[in-house]
Amino acid sequence: MQTGKLTRWMSNNIIKHINYSLWEMKNYTESQKEYETALAMRRTLHTENIKFLGDDQEIILSIFDTFNEVEIKFRIAKCHYENLQNREAAVVLQSIPQKQRLPKVNMLLTKVLSDGTETKTAHKEVLKKCPFAFECIEALLSLGVKGNEVQSLIINGVSEYPCF
Repeated sequence: MQTGKLTRWMSNNIIKHINYSLWEMKNYTESQKEYETALAMRRTLHTENIKFLGDDQEIILSIFDTFNEVEIKFRIAKCHYENLQNREAAVVLQSIPQKQRLPKVNMLLTKVLSDGTETKTAHKEVLKKCPFAFECIEALLSLGVKGNEVQSLIINGVSEYPCF
């Protein structure tokens, strides 16, 4: 073990923990900046020749895989949302490809969107994967979606993702 200087793994691990602390302390402005830096570093590592990392290569890449790009973008958008910057949050969330969106991404998207059609679509996507998401059921009904359609989404979701 080296003493006297930080290895790449140590410095990246410290950055990860600082950012996590900022997030947990609800310091969303600073956390957003750090997540944007982490996203840029992640992209750089994956696009450049990563052989320069040497022996630490696997460890460093595993740290970046702890928070994949979707998770980092979600956290950036959540920071925008918490800072009442809904337009910026929507832009970040919409940059995530539809097939990679997790239910929590779609739920946050429903909160920041003002367009009724996109909001309905995002709620429906959540309901497909989480058929008992009562917040989505209630929101869809309040947005004018027919009860039969909501029921169909719930039944299809339950049959596709059996949880019992």
